[in-house]
Amino acid sequence: MDVKKHIISSLPLGTIYYSYSGDILLTSMAMASAVLVDIDHCLDYVITQKRLASIKTMMDAFTGFKIVRKNYFVLHSWELIFLLASYISLCPSPYLFACFTGYTLHVLLDQVYNGFFLRKYNLRIPFYFFIFRMRKNFDVTRLRRSNSFKIDEKGHE
Repeated sequence: MDVKKHIISSLPLGTIYYSYSGDILLTSMAMASAVLVDIDHCLDYVITQKRLASIKTMMDAFTGFKIVRKNYFVLHSWELIFLLASYISLCPSPYLFACFTGYTLHVLLDQVYNGFFLRKYNLRIPFYFFIFRMRKNFDVTRLRRSNSFKIDEKGHE
């Protein structure tokens, strides 16, 4: 999902969160964390391209896999969600729980939307597990269900 869709999806989250918590700060934190997870796209861009660019350029680099051929996506990780859930269960915090809620919604929506509905990415089901991406050397061609496309050395499909 792109950032605009995550912003839109954070609105119902905010409504539901506020109706339960009645706290505008916690609601804002939940909504913000539902969007800000995508910052790792920019980190991937900087790591793979070894330069900074506009946020739009860095985010757009992942839409067709023509520029970025590695997907680290450190924050797009079920393992981190499980670790955060474990930590919250041991050390409860309404602030961490708000961030956890938005974060989990983001990854869940990406898993469903990018993995099942948006066929152009053709992602393998375990794509949102960091260990899976690591085992595939973070290589875009190995993270897809089929190698129906080839990427040349310049990054073109």
